Amino acid sequence: MPILIALAVVVILFIVGVNVIGFGLNLLWMLLLGLIIGAVARLLVPGRQEMSVLLTSLIGVVGALTGGLLADRVFDWGGIAQFLASLVVAAVLVAIAAGSTRSDSGRINS
Repeated sequence: MPILIALAVVVILFIVGVNVIGFGLNLLWMLLLGLIIGAVARLLVPGRQEMSVLLTSLIGVVGALTGGLLADRVFDWGGIAQFLASLVVAAVLVAIAAGSTRSDSGRINS
């Protein structure tokens, strides 16, 4: 009986460990991909953005993590749909940040 309990504990720890490692690697992948997604999202937003490269990278990472986690955990999407969700969220965040950092010189006065 103790051997069965020990075996069950080992199996449960293995399953939990695989899920934790898989989730950690998924987060790391989204973090690295976020650097690229930030740059692509900045290109998708029309107009000139007066943001630093660091801010663009941070927004890309936040967008990739948010979009990727939503796609993976909430909607159970994977692959290209997860990438597109990350890209859309990052583009929206870049547009919001660009709007908040934009000066009034770009406005057309009537």
